[in-house]
Amino acid sequence: MKLIKTPIALAVMIAVTGLTGCATSSDSDSMASESMQSELDEQRRKMAVLEQRLSTKDREITTLATEKAEMSRRTIELEERATSMSSSSMSSSMSSTTSMSGTGELFPPNAIPGHCYTRIFIPPTFKTETEQVLVAEGGERLEIIPGETGYETQKVLVKETSTIIKTIPGTYRMVEERILVKEASTSLRPIPATYKYVEERIMVSPGTERLVVIPAKYTTVTEKILVKAAHTSWKKGTGPISLGGNGSNGIVARIDDSTGEIMCLVEIPAVYRTITKRVQAEPASTRSITTPPAYKTIKRRVVDQQASTSPVEIPAVYKIVKRRIVDQPPTTRSIEIPAVYKTIKIKTIIRSPSTRTISTPPKYSTVTRRVPVTEGVMDWREILCKTNTSPRMVMDMQSALKNAGFYKGPVDGVIGRGTMQAIKSYQRSKGQPVGQLTLGTLKSLGVM
Repeated sequence: MKLIKTPIALAVMIAVTGLTGCATSSDSDSMASESMQSELDEQRRKMAVLEQRLSTKDREITTLATEKAEMSRRTIELEERATSMSSSSMSSSMSSTTSMSGTGELFPPNAIPGHCYTRIFIPPTFKTETEQVLVAEGGERLEIIPGETGYETQKVLVKETSTIIKTIPGTYRMVEERILVKEASTSLRPIPATYKYVEERIMVSPGTERLVVIPAKYTTVTEKILVKAAHTSWKKGTGPISLGGNGSNGIVARIDDSTGEIMCLVEIPAVYRTITKRVQAEPASTRSITTPPAYKTIKRRVVDQQASTSPVEIPAVYKIVKRRIVDQPPTTRSIEIPAVYKTIKIKTIIRSPSTRTISTPPKYSTVTRRVPVTEGVMDWREILCKTNTSPRMVMDMQSALKNAGFYKGPVDGVIGRGTMQAIKSYQRSKGQPVGQLTLGTLKSLGVM
């Protein structure tokens, strides 16, 4: 068992010693536990912050590694596409050279009579290579080493050595005694006040003054306004009055056949219109109206004669009682009380939380890619044609393709569309030139 050594235990001891004996061991334990709990909570909060930061960094590293792997995969795909496009362009250029050149120098060498030949494109060959690609670079990360806590046993002084005084009670006896219960006194007898009612005039509402708005007065007037001013206008006229009397009423439209129409300048008088409008005769104004105050007569209760008192003599009051008196006075005796100790467990920090740096090795991923070995070329190959093909050979070929799982049609000795599709599928699966039925394909099928 350990005695008090730590600062926390000393503080507990001082606190317990300073008390007057009312403190208990539970109070000391509670204070120590609260202090250590707050320290542990702070350490846990710091550890949680560091763990969150580490988690964020790990997510960022994983995201970057995924993006790098995706870029590597896309790069390999682009390289394969570039290789395929170069092979196709080479094939098309060789085909165009064949079609444009003469026939004398492009015949197959060492040709055998009765056999058929054709130029076919032999596709390029590739090999598969594996490569280690860096996915995530090496680095360092912080690892939190949590603190370690434990309990230690301590002997704590709960109560110091003290001396108590024990009281030995005295003995008593009963005696009769006449005692004064109430002394003689003078009492004041109250005389109530008398009241009466009086009339009083009070104001109910004060006088007021208000402004009344007198509206404006209007009248209706008539006014003549010019609509169109007087002017002159040309109008067609008739000829002068004939003195000879030819024509109706002696009026002719023309003077003679050589004159034109007759026009007269006519004065047109002005045109007026009468309108009615409403005009203000007197403007709006205000008038002050005064309201006098209002009064009311009420009856009010008032004191007629004030309240007073009259003195009254009260005699003293006595009583016979039995009283307990001390026969033998009490005495005291000192008793020694030994100190009290208690063994408690206090939670202490054995090792504080810390961090350590861990080196993270780089991560690599194995990437497989196709690397061209030989380029595609055009070459002469012996093929089947009507000259060297028999129905028996075609039926054997169809049977071989059906056994290999590439042909599902009838075995009839006729090279149709289904047979050609099966031949092309077989050639692709075996890496052979696709398009023509070569002797290499027949030998691969076991027909020849």
